[in-house]
Amino acid sequence: MVDSTYHLFPPLQNPLPPPPPPPYLSSSVSNGLTSQRSIRSVALSLPSVTEESEQELEGQRENQHEDIENEEEAKLKEEEEEEEEEDEEEGRHRPRCSLCCAWMFFGSLAAVLIVLIIILIFVVTLRSALPEFYVLRMDFPKLHLASENNELFLDADVHIRIQALNINEEVELEYSELKVQVSSEDIPLGETKIPGFSQNPKDKTVLRMRTRVWNSPANEDDAKALKENAENRQTVVDILLNGNIGFHVGVVKLNWVPALIACQKIKQAEVDFAQKPKCNVKIFGFRAQ
Repeated sequence: MVDSTYHLFPPLQNPLPPPPPPPYLSSSVSNGLTSQRSIRSVALSLPSVTEESEQELEGQRENQHEDIENEEEAKLKEEEEEEEEEDEEEGRHRPRCSLCCAWMFFGSLAAVLIVLIIILIFVVTLRSALPEFYVLRMDFPKLHLASENNELFLDADVHIRIQALNINEEVELEYSELKVQVSSEDIPLGETKIPGFSQNPKDKTVLRMRTRVWNSPANEDDAKALKENAENRQTVVDILLNGNIGFHVGVVKLNWVPALIACQKIKQAEVDFAQKPKCNVKIFGFRAQ
């Protein structure tokens, strides 16, 4: 029974459409869809903003780097220009400096030459005005050797006369105190001093001096040779006079010129025969005291 009733009604071919959804449900669904789309759009737009900001930052950095490089290049150019200007200025001043140095060198050289010429003229003039000295007399009143404790000692007494001659016609000479040293074959025979004196032009002065030694240690061979030569009148003596000489010509006065009068290798025989051995006079000369 049941099955037969069911087959009596055929199925409908055009069924009715489904009922529409509730209004509140459609609006919520649409809002959800729009919100999802907006979120997606925001999410999609965010990377573009960050990329643009990064690009801007990179551009700014590059611009800053370029600005720094440009500033450094400008500074380098300025420094190079300053160096070039300094080099040009130095190049301009160098010829002047070299010219000044050359003039200074030649000027000082000329001054030195002038001074040397003046000194040369001065020395030549003084040398022509130097006095002359001659040995007139030389005696050994006492010459004694004494031996004690295997040592030899010398006692000697020497008398000497020397003539000083002013050969100038207008120059007056003035002598300071003269120190006299006498020796024979490296054997000291005493020292003495002669007081200062003056000489008019063409004047002669005889200087008398006496030297002594007492208990002076001496080499035995040299002392015996000296004693033997003195007995035979063959003694060889060195006489040195050290002091200053002044030159006066009218109102011009030149004082205290160092002078050394050296009477060297004076032989007793020549003095005895009145040969007047001549001494050597040196200006600006001295002997160590």
